[in-house]
Amino acid sequence: MLPPALGELPMNGISLGSGRIDLRLENHHQTLSLTVLRREGQVSVGVVK
Repeated sequence: MLPPALGELPMNGISLGSGRIDLRLENHHQTLSLTVLRREGQVSVGVVK
């Protein structure tokens, strides 16, 4: 969970190997969501709960 004051946390331009990715984390009641906003190159995203 993110601190309540944040609500959401965008993370832009994360470099992974030769690819790049933009993500957004958001608080929703008792859960946290992850949204892939942009992906360039051979990048895959997995979520483990």
